[in-house]
Amino acid sequence: MRRRLPAMRRNDNPLIPWLNSLDNLHSEIDRWFDEFTRGIPGLESLRAGYPKVEVYETDENIFVNAELPGVESKDVDVRVFPHEVRIRAEKRQEQEYKEDKFYRSERYYGSISRNIPLPEEIDSERATASFKNGILKLTLPKVTPTDKGRRLSIED
Repeated sequence: MRRRLPAMRRNDNPLIPWLNSLDNLHSEIDRWFDEFTRGIPGLESLRAGYPKVEVYETDENIFVNAELPGVESKDVDVRVFPHEVRIRAEKRQEQEYKEDKFYRSERYYGSISRNIPLPEEIDSERATASFKNGILKLTLPKVTPTDKGRRLSIED
């Protein structure tokens, strides 16, 4: 079953509500900027260095899908941490223009990156990634609490 991620739940840290509010503000600013720059030549390319992502979870996994059009898998670097994923890539220019006059370019070349906070701790050793048709797909298994504790004997 697929569901949207709830607010972050990192060990009842008092900063989490503030970080969630900051994340919501960031998403709202992104949405506003996307609407504002849509269709305006020159401004649309400003969004190119920040790939769009989809994050969702099941009971066992967190999934991250990132759009990386025009990027080859050899140019993608993914770092997985217990509470965060970092995606970095390099989009290379395919051809060099020898002419002095360049009419227009809306294509982005250079580094793109995104840090994605995760709502639950994941097992980075079991994480997997695939890349096809410009879409990076990450499967991040959640840490399952297996230690039920051990009863300690009390010495007199």
